[in-house]
Amino acid sequence: MKTILVILFILVSASLIKSQNMMSDRTVFENFVLAINSHDVNVISNYLTDDHVFTDATGLHFDGKDNLKAGWEAYFKMFPDYKIVINSFNDKATVWLAEGTAEGTYQGISTVSGDNRFKIPAAWKAVIENGKVKSWQIFADTKIVNDIIFKYSSKTSNEVSGNEKVTGFGGVFIKSKDPKALGEWYNKYLGTTFGKESYMMFEWSERGNANSKASTTFGIFKESSKYFDPSTKEMMLNFRVKNLKSLLERLKSEGVNVMDKYEEYDYGNFGWIMDIDGNKIELWEPKE
Repeated sequence: MKTILVILFILVSASLIKSQNMMSDRTVFENFVLAINSHDVNVISNYLTDDHVFTDATGLHFDGKDNLKAGWEAYFKMFPDYKIVINSFNDKATVWLAEGTAEGTYQGISTVSGDNRFKIPAAWKAVIENGKVKSWQIFADTKIVNDIIFKYSSKTSNEVSGNEKVTGFGGVFIKSKDPKALGEWYNKYLGTTFGKESYMMFEWSERGNANSKASTTFGIFKESSKYFDPSTKEMMLNFRVKNLKSLLERLKSEGVNVMDKYEEYDYGNFGWIMDIDGNKIELWEPKE
């Protein structure tokens, strides 16, 4: 009889411990949602694991606690009243699933038509470990959101002075299983000049200014290259720009996904952004 009671005690205790852990995870989930709705990026950051992974509605992955903090800050600037409403949720051990709505107004601008505001059905998946959110993924049709961003950011960009802008096409980069063989194919059939390096340059000058020399690069990367990350696309564009740092700051304030990496070389400075289709864009400010 004693043995049976001991077994029952162990089972009940284990059940209670599991219940307490689940309540703890639920509290983490609910508090994380509250932090999002209050736009408190410090609290959001505190709930993230160091290797946190955020997956957006297009399937793109973004990782790193610091990167995600900056990403949330930029998104809240773009949609100052952004919030999510959870209608229901359930759990599977450490995985939490929820459904509801997401809504916001682009940069808080009010229009008569209201076409700058969205409210869409959405679902979320969270993995919670040791009181932290290890991953956060959103599922939604974000076409209406992207349309709003494109429409109103275009208006904003058209009002920008000529001090910070794209000035030309810097290059196009593609991936290949065999960059050397592909370069030789272009040389043979299209008369390009790929040598030992897997890139070549087209030299040109500005119209009306023959002394203004510049170039556009055509480069081929190995299929395994990580240079296009976090994009999963097979091509990356490079644009020549003026006042790169100022441009990146403005883009970030407008909610564009600006990557933290910034590099300086003798031949120019480089920054990177992601467009709304998940393409990685390289911005190059050549040295004068």
